[in-house]
Amino acid sequence: MAALAGRRIVLGVSGGIAAYKSVEVLRRLRDEGAHVIPVMTQAAHHFIGATTLSALASEPVRTSMWDGGPDPIPHTRLGQQADLVVVAPATARVIGAYANGLSTDLLTNTLIATHAPVVLAPARRPTTGPTIVTPLRRSVATLSATDACSHISVCIAGASTTGAWVAMSVLVSRSVLSPLA
Repeated sequence: MAALAGRRIVLGVSGGIAAYKSVEVLRRLRDEGAHVIPVMTQAAHHFIGATTLSALASEPVRTSMWDGGPDPIPHTRLGQQADLVVVAPATARVIGAYANGLSTDLLTNTLIATHAPVVLAPARRPTTGPTIVTPLRRSVATLSATDACSHISVCIAGASTTGAWVAMSVLVSRSVLSPLA
């Protein structure tokens, strides 16, 4: 519990059916005392509402680099001020863009700008889905093999069950943040 108290965590939510489970991840992170800033991709809005995440988070949901909010450069500041960035679920598009350095939206810009530990929980296991297996595995391998990305943990969650998301929360609180305490 103490590992997350007061930590600034960016929770990225991308557009997969597992987006509804990000509410549980957010709730558990807040229960552990974390300051959670949700960032949603445009596709995530098809699966979950920003109002839900905003109501449970420490700050309102961020969705665009051009929101015109209090911070003129949220695409870099969010990543630079984070103690941890968690993307749950992380779609193949987000993982691929991140692996290739493509800043296509606020979430990928935040990922590229951060020096904080990053936890990616793929929306689907790279061993399933014949059309996604090779590109997703390639992206995960690229991120895992890059020295500059040694702060990245890829949590391959089985079948996107609640148990897998709870296990990811435990991974965040114990494995990733313990060295920062």
